[in-house]
Amino acid sequence: MQTVILRSKNNYHFGKTIGTKYRKLIRAYEQTDSFEELKDFYKTDLGKKTYERCLAKTTRCYPRFIEEIRGVAEGAKVPFENVFIRSMSSEIWLHFCEGMKRKHEHPRKKYRSHRT
Repeated sequence: MQTVILRSKNNYHFGKTIGTKYRKLIRAYEQTDSFEELKDFYKTDLGKKTYERCLAKTTRCYPRFIEEIRGVAEGAKVPFENVFIRSMSSEIWLHFCEGMKRKHEHPRKKYRSHRT
């Protein structure tokens, strides 16, 4: 793994530098089945509601993190939503997706609420 040392004036600038440096990797990830699963979830009513709640809470509690993500998105030239969805992927897989048997195996699955 490569170590990168950056100095930046703020979180947004830091994120933009990372997004620019790793643009190809970020954009390549958006072509994977894993990301398509996340986008499929995002397109559902439950997905949109989950996204909006997570964004509101994260913005309130961690505004610098949101600025960093905005920078990454701009640097990589991808939508902010894509980067934020990726940042919450663990929560999505953990709480809403059934059928995951092995790491990196994301078969088409049904989405369910973690509340029963």
